[in-house]
Amino acid sequence: MWAPSHHHLCLTFLLVCVSAATLFFHIHQDLFHNGLDLSALCPDHNLVTSPVAIFCLSGTPVNPNTSISCPKHPASSSGTWTIYPDGWFGNQMGQYATLLPLAQLNGCRAFIQPTMHAALASMFRITLPVLAPEVDRHTPWQELEQHNWVLEEYAHLEEPWLKLTGFPCSWTFFHYLQEQIRREFTLHDHLRQEAQCLLSRLRLRRTGKLPNTFVGVTIWR
Repeated sequence: MWAPSHHHLCLTFLLVCVSAATLFFHIHQDLFHNGLDLSALCPDHNLVTSPVAIFCLSGTPVNPNTSISCPKHPASSSGTWTIYPDGWFGNQMGQYATLLPLAQLNGCRAFIQPTMHAALASMFRITLPVLAPEVDRHTPWQELEQHNWVLEEYAHLEEPWLKLTGFPCSWTFFHYLQEQIRREFTLHDHLRQEAQCLLSRLRLRRTGKLPNTFVGVTIWR
């Protein structure tokens, strides 16, 4: 039986190393050429001129029935706004409905905090992107405590990094964007189906009489 010599073993080992190095080089080149599919963090490539990033929360489904995680920024945006989330569920709905129109009115980009996204995105098909916590910490925000009604000065705010605070609850903030706000607060389809299934069990039989059972839902602010 032929036994390989020390010279043959060294040559074989050298060929294996060269082949492995070549394979690694091609894989490395393909990854950087095609790009990696990162689902946890989607950075905004405009960070050089605008220190804002979009943080895509892990586990957020990407289908038409959920909120958009990484939308494109409009080129005309002149600033970045967010709002400090506080209060009950209804309070945060009001804060969201206030941030969106005020930012649009002043030509700025609107971002929400991860806690607000966690509270609202599970129920509604909201579309505002989420601000990365590390970006929030390092941004030189100027805070503005809002009144409960719209002031004329709110249409001429020039602060590039603005964080709204307070509990605005006036329809005057968003009455001209009612349809858009309704779309933002559209329930997910699976919640509609669950509600219809529950209500169908409460439906009265066809007796020819008017129903005497009503089911109402309220959001407590």
